Amino acid sequence: MRRQMSFRMMFILCLTCLLFSLAVADSALTRYVISPNGATVNMRSGPGTKYSVVTRIKSGSEVEYVETEDGWCLVRYKGKSGYVDASFIQVSLPQKATNTPKPTSTPKVTSAPTLAYITSTNGKPVNLRSGAGRSYNAVGIAEVGKTVTVLEKGKTWSKISVDGQVCFVMTSFLSSTKPTITAAPEATSKPTTKSGTTSYITSTNGNPVRVRKGPGTSYSVIGELPYGTEVVRDGTYNTWAHIVSGDVSGYVMTRYLTTTKPAALTPTPAPTVKATATPKAILSETAWIVSGNGKAVNVRKSASSSGKVLTTLEYGTKVTVTEKGKSWSAVKGSFGTGYVMNTYLTFTEPEPYATPEPSFKSFTVYVYSSNGKSVRIRKGPGSSYDTVTTLDVGTALTVIGESGSWYHVQADGKSGYIMKIYTSEVKPATKDEQAMTPSWVPNAGSTVYIASTSAKVVRVYTTAGGQTADGKSYPAGTPVKVVSSGNGWVKFTVSGTTAYLPIENLAATGASAIPASTNRLVYYLTGTGSTVNVRRAKQSDSDTIGSFITGTAVIVMSRNTEEDWAYIQVGNAKGYVNLGSLKLKP
Repeated sequence: MRRQMSFRMMFILCLTCLLFSLAVADSALTRYVISPNGATVNMRSGPGTKYSVVTRIKSGSEVEYVETEDGWCLVRYKGKSGYVDASFIQVSLPQKATNTPKPTSTPKVTSAPTLAYITSTNGKPVNLRSGAGRSYNAVGIAEVGKTVTVLEKGKTWSKISVDGQVCFVMTSFLSSTKPTITAAPEATSKPTTKSGTTSYITSTNGNPVRVRKGPGTSYSVIGELPYGTEVVRDGTYNTWAHIVSGDVSGYVMTRYLTTTKPAALTPTPAPTVKATATPKAILSETAWIVSGNGKAVNVRKSASSSGKVLTTLEYGTKVTVTEKGKSWSAVKGSFGTGYVMNTYLTFTEPEPYATPEPSFKSFTVYVYSSNGKSVRIRKGPGSSYDTVTTLDVGTALTVIGESGSWYHVQADGKSGYIMKIYTSEVKPATKDEQAMTPSWVPNAGSTVYIASTSAKVVRVYTTAGGQTADGKSYPAGTPVKVVSSGNGWVKFTVSGTTAYLPIENLAATGASAIPASTNRLVYYLTGTGSTVNVRRAKQSDSDTIGSFITGTAVIVMSRNTEEDWAYIQVGNAKGYVNLGSLKLKP
């Protein structure tokens, strides 16, 4: 009986020790998700923002840490596994502040700008963004230790100036003291093997093994060690080991090390026929898609330009190279496995592709706004860019380039961008000029234009004074020939018919006859006959919406030099004319 009790007690004691050791081991993997603003943090299916979101983790939540890969931590949370940005993973919960009033708004610096330094927990460069948030575009990067000027310091994001560029960076990446720059995070990589263990370089194909500056494929290659080289392994960082061999000191993956000297490999006999395009197996490497023109690259089913296209990958897409040949490499991604030419692969992350601005002949436009107010010129082609200056309506601009709906312009010695809708190829009247009522009397025999304040058609009269109208009407901008004028009325001929209008319904030029609010590329109809057809579509055999007198001023709303057509407005009518039917001056 005593023997049975003793056995039971020994069993319970061993089980208790085992459970205690497991609890201790498990606690060593505990980490905490902490976000600077207390917001939830995305857990993704892979180590990058392009991967799908598995779940969202509340700030302060406890997770189980597995390993770190390319700046992302593999963790387990509530039975799910995924990757979290390493900047959000902390070893312990931050201490809660006591008796500290919660700010009601993001504090901003009201004093003079101060100097600060870029810092990061992993020593990698930090993204600079166009606005205060991760949703804004990255406009550059700053290395750790870079000196910047803090213009406005907020709780989570700060506005800074670096090398003359104004942008935003997370406040947690700013330090008042210059940080110590290290080549690799060796301080946090505690060795898990005996210091100074003798090991040997090995590989399945006998190829040399790359030695990197840090424990990860994102670090640069500092050299290669041949198969069988003896090294001293003095530490392990996840799946990487720190080794020393002669004057070479760096990191290799642990699977390429062995504690027993590997046997020499029998060299593979040279092929008796010309090698095909079948890639030669190498180590799995992270690579990125690139192209000289920034366009997407084809991924093919076989290592040949005649192979079936499986998909296309955009410039900068990350892939895994599983095999590499002389001209083609096998790559793996969400699409499966396919082949890409080596010229379209790079093993260092590329900068975003900058589309070169097309060269074209410069021309002059004028600042225009429908309300007569001045218009902003910005530093870049978008309303999020800072203002360079503001220019009054009528200011001449030299167009030196274009980007989408923006013109790249120069004016008064300054360069910037303006939206195309705020420009006119015809100099518009200023606000003061629009408010002035010109006092003029048209001369007999001169050509003037029917005018309107609302762009509608104008009905003419058969007698002076406006008692009788003949029912005919013409769009603003129609040219007429003056016969005589007096008592505020003008007698004229239009299309061989004599008619009358008050002097305020006539203008000296076609451009001034059209209301400024509809601005405004004003051209004049021209042709071999007395009228010009305006059509419903960009086709010479399309139906016409009307025939208008040669010389009529019209508004050009858009034009396509490649198709040789322009979309115009005549009075209330809109349609298409051939570019040959328009001229800039009457």
